[in-house]
Amino acid sequence: MLTWVVVIAWISPIVYLLFVLSGEVAVYLRKKKFFSKSGLRDEELIIYQIPTIGNYETVNKIFDLTKKYNLPKKIEYWVIVENYDQHKEDYECDRLIVVPEDFCCGTLYKARALEYARKTRLGMVERGELPDNYMVIQGDDDSLPSKPFLMEALKINADVILGNISPRPIGFWNTILDYERCIGCVFFCNVFTNTSKPVWGHGEGVVFSSKVDRTITYDIIGDHVTASQFLAEDRLYLHQAAAEYPRIYNSKKPVY
Repeated sequence: MLTWVVVIAWISPIVYLLFVLSGEVAVYLRKKKFFSKSGLRDEELIIYQIPTIGNYETVNKIFDLTKKYNLPKKIEYWVIVENYDQHKEDYECDRLIVVPEDFCCGTLYKARALEYARKTRLGMVERGELPDNYMVIQGDDDSLPSKPFLMEALKINADVILGNISPRPIGFWNTILDYERCIGCVFFCNVFTNTSKPVWGHGEGVVFSSKVDRTITYDIIGDHVTASQFLAEDRLYLHQAAAEYPRIYNSKKPVY
């Protein structure tokens, strides 16, 4: 047993290094393949949506910081909240999506809210209230996509684009937890996501086209569910999208 422990201790850094180097190559090849040589993508509208419950101060701050990027595309800022949110008037956004209490689908919590927002967009397109060629930036109420990530997303012709989770040192335990997620991005996502075989997907910073929004649903769990599946909606969404759309790109640009 001791021999195996020593062998694993010696080999594991080499294995991790190979994953990192393979990821560097995969990102380079993917970016070269999908990068728009004509400039920006052709979406008429960019929607930046954040699902939350009551966290209006942080959401407003995230939107304010993003507006200061002065991105070369029009952005609409959406907030998705539950009907019982007591701070509906406090969100500084272009559109507030309130999920009705009686809205039912095959999932719960955040996935249910995201599915309602998705169906809202589909209805708006049908009524001519929203152009059918748009892009969705999806974030969490505790994450900030960097300007380099958003600028790259505007120039990469992929159906789904994920940013790289990059921790900001804020307290000892928060930093430790954030680094675990960052390691997951560096070691695995750059390789597997950029070869259309994603292992993990996160909602801290993900961008998807209107084509994906129209065809990929959060309502995918069905009758046999577990509690963990309700908390893994971003991964389930990405896996479904990757199965139908191979143009998936994992960026090295940070999402804080």
